[in-house]
Amino acid sequence: MMVHTGRVPIQEGFRDQRLSVVPRRTVVEALARPVTRRLVVTDSGHYPHAVDHLMQRPTGIDETIVIVCVNGTGWANIAGTQHRIGSNTALVIPAGTPHAYGSSDGPPWTIWWCQLRGSDLPELVVA
Repeated sequence: MMVHTGRVPIQEGFRDQRLSVVPRRTVVEALARPVTRRLVVTDSGHYPHAVDHLMQRPTGIDETIVIVCVNGTGWANIAGTQHRIGSNTALVIPAGTPHAYGSSDGPPWTIWWCQLRGSDLPELVVA
């Protein structure tokens, strides 16, 4: 569940974070090739001890999101349903699904995440 600490929530910019964003031109080219069009990682990252992490996307995004919480706790609201996310938990948010997620007040989550596109995603993601 979302807890407001009085601090300003942030989307990224955590100490020791890692973030990779594939240039969109490269993603478009990969989605046009026979093998790579099946599954493409478009963005990925690692947010350690992500205090005040908050992401809100009321209309969703074009990619499917996979988040793996490896430590701490967080929450997610997926299409209006609230979820508590704990250590050793994976979260999958299908493309186009309204969502919000963030780190709990204590202890904040540490996550690895990626965003995916491709023709095989409907078979891999069971709604």
